Amino acid sequence: MEKRIFTIIILCLIFTTLNGDSKKTFKCESTRNCTSDVEHEQSRTHCQPDSIKKNSIKIPAIINIVLIIIIGGLGNLLTIISIIYARLRYTARFPTLWNSTTILMLHLSLCDFLYCTLGLPVFIPVYFHGFLPHSEIFCRHSSMVRNLIAYADFLTMAAIAVTRSLGYILNHYNLEHLSKIIFSPKVTSCACIVIWFLAFLILSPITFSLTIGKYYFGKFGYDVKHGKCEVIQCETSEGFHPGAFIFGIAFFIPFLFLLVSHIVIITVLELEKRRTERRILAAQSQVPTGQIQVTLLGLSLAYFLFALPVLLVENTKEHTVLNSLSAYSWYWWMYAINFILYLITLKDFRTIYCLFFNDVFELMNQFPRTNGG
Repeated sequence: MEKRIFTIIILCLIFTTLNGDSKKTFKCESTRNCTSDVEHEQSRTHCQPDSIKKNSIKIPAIINIVLIIIIGGLGNLLTIISIIYARLRYTARFPTLWNSTTILMLHLSLCDFLYCTLGLPVFIPVYFHGFLPHSEIFCRHSSMVRNLIAYADFLTMAAIAVTRSLGYILNHYNLEHLSKIIFSPKVTSCACIVIWFLAFLILSPITFSLTIGKYYFGKFGYDVKHGKCEVIQCETSEGFHPGAFIFGIAFFIPFLFLLVSHIVIITVLELEKRRTERRILAAQSQVPTGQIQVTLLGLSLAYFLFALPVLLVENTKEHTVLNSLSAYSWYWWMYAINFILYLITLKDFRTIYCLFFNDVFELMNQFPRTNGG
């Protein structure tokens, strides 16, 4: 009995020591007094850096966020509703619309829509008031959901690239039967669920504030250094940022898939300019091969150009808060640009948008006649 008690005491001492060392080494806590969980009399002037408190900085930042929410929210919602509407109403006109590439593009629009409507609005009261007028729990959960959506968005881009390149390989080696099974709507829909699981798995070291070895991955909360609800970066003694490292993994892995996919497809299609080869990728998409490749190339370039500045800022030890705000203000436009690329590069998507609007206007014009009669 005494040995058991002694063992328990030793284990408690070890746990306390490790916890104490961790707190001394990694000062990475959410600033609770920058939320609504404190008394109103307490000062919140420290909750935002002076460089972004100026009206000349925060007002343009808020306007930028509002524009992204409006354009990205409405544009992606239009894409989601229009594609589903065309699937239900014009099945005969678009017989191969419901395929793996279209489903993944639809899922990408869903991720963009969720980011614009759930992730970005939180920043508006923060920049306007200089603190978050909501609870600290809301701050943690909102930043977690926003990052989860972003990582699901990144992985969806990678899934589209894998779908295109793998589809080509299978069809090239006369494995059309296997291709139809792998790229069936049901399998692709299940893949979308797996994407969210993988996004959660990548984010779990921060979500659960894990310490792996000597590296503490931080936590979600109010980051007073940047004046917003975000992943609170915890720099180790070696200058390593575990939180930024996770963002780098979530960025580079999808980008690597995108790069390899485009190199494989473009190179082979250029070397083998046969009509049968040109039809291979068309089996996965409603639109012609050339159009969908241009669209996916545009999405890849947008993904790279909009996310790269954030990646550089997050992994740079010496960077100003203003540089970080500028990088993120540019990065957020990535979630509003996709539907614009669809509109510019895909003729069938433009047709779907027009059909949807024409039917809506016809339906609206019927109401006055019905009431008048």
